[in-house]
Amino acid sequence: MSVRTKFEVNRFFDRLFNGITEGRLAETIPAEVRYPKNFYMLRGNHETSSINKSYGFYKNVMDLYRSDVLYDAFNKVFDCMPLAALISGKIFCMHGGLSPTLLEAKNLRIIDTIERPLPDSQINPANNQLAVDLLWADPDVNVPLFAANRRGVGHIFGQEVIDRIRTRFGVDLIIRAHQVVLDGHEFFGGTPDTGLITLFTAPHYCGMYDNSGAIVRVAVDLGVSFKRFEPTFRNPPSRA
Repeated sequence: MSVRTKFEVNRFFDRLFNGITEGRLAETIPAEVRYPKNFYMLRGNHETSSINKSYGFYKNVMDLYRSDVLYDAFNKVFDCMPLAALISGKIFCMHGGLSPTLLEAKNLRIIDTIERPLPDSQINPANNQLAVDLLWADPDVNVPLFAANRRGVGHIFGQEVIDRIRTRFGVDLIIRAHQVVLDGHEFFGGTPDTGLITLFTAPHYCGMYDNSGAIVRVAVDLGVSFKRFEPTFRNPPSRA
C-alpha cells in the first residue's frame, strides 16, 4: 500500500460540538503508529489538559467511555506530540505561530531542546515561552514585530517577524492553523508573497461558522495547492 506523507497542524480534540469520535481516533493515533515515517501529528493548544477539559473533551470521553484512565492516557499522548515540523528544510509548520525566542536562535533545532513529554504545567512563559507561542501565537497585519495576544497567552506577530524567520532559517513558507478562515486557507495579508498560510480543516466549525475546511498539498518541488471541503449545511441567514 502506498502511503503519502501527511502532516496535521490543526488541533485534534476541540470544543464539545467537534469532539472525539471513534472514526476520528481510528484515523489519527493508529495511523501514526502504523506509518511513523508518513503520518505526523503536531500538538495544538487544545492538546493540553487544562484547555481540553474546559472545552468538552473530558465530557466526551466520560459520556462515551466513562473512563478517567482513558482521558489521562490521551493527555499523556498529547504530552509527547511534537510542536513543529520542517518539510524538506523549507516549509515550517506549527499549530500556533512564531516566537521571539526563534529570533535569537541559531537554528530551528532549538525546538528539539523542548523536552517531551511536555506536561501542561510546563507550558507557560516562565518555563517555555517558545512552546507557548508554537501553540498559541497569531499573525496580525497591524503589528510589525511582536505584541501581547488578545487571547491572554502567547504573542501576536507581524510581517517583519515572518521575513526575519524565513531569512534566518532559509524557510520559504510557514504553515500554521489556530484560527478559523472562511475558505479553509488564507495567505497572510491576502498574498502568497508574505510567506505564511493559515490552514483550517474543519468546515462549519462548531456549528457556528459557515467556513469551508481545507488541506494543503505539497508537491515534490514544494509547490503548494489546496483542496477545500465545503460544509454539508450552512447556518440560515439571520432575520433583520
